[in-house]
Amino acid sequence: VLMGGGFAIAQGFQASKLTQFIGMQLAGAAVLGRFWLTFFIMACVNFLTEVTSNTATANVLLPILAAVSAEVMMHPLALLLPATVACSLAFMLPAATPPNAVVFATRRVGIFEFVTGGIAMNLPTSLAGTFLVYFMASAVYDVDGPFPE
Repeated sequence: VLMGGGFAIAQGFQASKLTQFIGMQLAGAAVLGRFWLTFFIMACVNFLTEVTSNTATANVLLPILAAVSAEVMMHPLALLLPATVACSLAFMLPAATPPNAVVFATRRVGIFEFVTGGIAMNLPTSLAGTFLVYFMASAVYDVDGPFPE
């Protein structure tokens, strides 16, 4: 159900042109510089994956970010890597990932525990993920180099 719902949300976003609207809004954020843009993407996607599935988030955001990178002539991986990594950082709600839903279904962990533990993990993972992705993207993929052909 979570996976199918994720694909349905992604399809709805594309059919309603919401993905294009978000892409146009994000293109203006490119002036922040790559480090702050990495942090912005990591934090936004990290919290977005709490209310949508990881799959839906990736299906919706990765095409948007790829289009934004082409529009602002920024290496696509500079935008796609932070979003992809942040999709894996869903800790706060049962809807975020199937493992969270399984744990919640046992009724041993309630919403309050999910939220308090999730917030405590989302903030540091957004910060640590920003530094990790920023420096690894430069070292491994040379995202500061010229726009790929």
